[in-house]
Amino acid sequence: MINTEKIWMNGKLVGHDDANIHILSHVVHYGSSVFEGIRIYKTENGPAIFRLREHVKRLFDSAKVYRMDIPYSIEEIEQAIIETVKANKLEQGYIRPIAYRGYFELGVTPTRCPVDVAIAAWAWGAYLGEEALNKGIRVQVSSWRRPALNTLPSLAKAGGNYLSSQLIRLEALNNGYEEGIALDYLGNISEGSGENLFVVLNGKLITPNLASSALGGITKDTVIQLAKKLGYEVVEQAIPRELLYICDELFLTGTAAEVTINYVITDVEKKRKFVCVDAHDIPVVAFVDPDMMSSMPKGLTAATGMDALTHAIEGYTTKAAWTMTDMFNLKSIELIAKHLRGAVENTREGREGMALGQYITGMGFSNCGLGVVHSMAHGLGALYDTPHGVANAIILPTVMEYNADCVGEKLRDVAKAMGVEGTENMSEAEYKKAAVDAVKKLSEDVGIPKDLKEIVKPEDVDFLSQSAMDDACRPGNPRDPKFEEIKELFLKLM
Repeated sequence: MINTEKIWMNGKLVGHDDANIHILSHVVHYGSSVFEGIRIYKTENGPAIFRLREHVKRLFDSAKVYRMDIPYSIEEIEQAIIETVKANKLEQGYIRPIAYRGYFELGVTPTRCPVDVAIAAWAWGAYLGEEALNKGIRVQVSSWRRPALNTLPSLAKAGGNYLSSQLIRLEALNNGYEEGIALDYLGNISEGSGENLFVVLNGKLITPNLASSALGGITKDTVIQLAKKLGYEVVEQAIPRELLYICDELFLTGTAAEVTINYVITDVEKKRKFVCVDAHDIPVVAFVDPDMMSSMPKGLTAATGMDALTHAIEGYTTKAAWTMTDMFNLKSIELIAKHLRGAVENTREGREGMALGQYITGMGFSNCGLGVVHSMAHGLGALYDTPHGVANAIILPTVMEYNADCVGEKLRDVAKAMGVEGTENMSEAEYKKAAVDAVKKLSEDVGIPKDLKEIVKPEDVDFLSQSAMDDACRPGNPRDPKFEEIKELFLKLM
């Protein structure tokens, strides 16, 4: 439930529980609303509302498209927004002004229904979760397309328009991704469910134009202005789907979404995943709140926890590992080994420990990369919709054995961090086995399958092996694999 005390409704500030509408209101039955999402940022001079005038102006423009006469001026709505932020004593957060058709009579024709206005404001973190800002998000190309320009007006930020966004997001979540990228009615790239999209290619910043059924984003406009000031060429044009897979970088923007750092994009038709990273989009601050994770089911907690462990172990043993990343990743291994079992059982100590562990490894592997575990896991997710954390957990011990001779004594450190006693007195063969066994035991304890027998089809092994060879994570592996070796790793797990 949103934590806010006062909501502005039709000229008055009312309590949260009193901000009600009639069940027969036109908006409930026909989606007749227009709204905005506006960020509040904490500054040295107090809370700052991001491009307030532009957002309110777009609210009125959206209302004009749907022939809604808002019974207030732009200036009055601006002042009401400021009053609402002050009333809720917010230093940072999110504002939702909405104009909607209320109750008079029920029917498609809305003209006799009043246009009501409400404004809510509350503290809010990252749109796609705090982890998204550190680790990026997993994205698929959605099977749902944005409506053609002569069906629904894409330039209006209207409630009914977001039924399309819901389908895009729900499909993505159901398939194990955080977000979907929609195509327009011609098959070109449009936008995410609630974000605009940019790709970087050959030093150019490219974004879909308004003819691509994409909302004219205010944060998008800000990015364009800043990029031009920095000397970058910005192109607004129709973007063919395949540009997602050959671009140098990709990021999403929106006042709610802001900007995330790296993505794994899935082509659901070609059954391939592509990693995109933009190191320039690292956030200034991230908030890690274990309470937000308390509603996660056990299976998802286990999968994401083992994913974080894979990040830490791969990051610790990758070619590009160095002193700083080793510090982060080794501590993360220790925290995850200690707390993942508790997190799966939803203990507070376990949740807090895992929140810290995944956060720390995010800082680690973001500065050193990953390896073959991830390159193999990406193919499983693309071809079979295997949850990414599950795929990583199954593959990790086998790849650790494969890499063992190329990582020096680092597996001794891994074993010790995993809680294995007496590692200082173990032989090379003993501590290598101890590290692998500790990972296997943790994976088993949290309910991860032991192998790929129920996942991989024999006829797909060659395709999966080639996908792993082509994956952006593969070059970071401490041992340079050949196609035949990756194929053997898959077969060993079947």
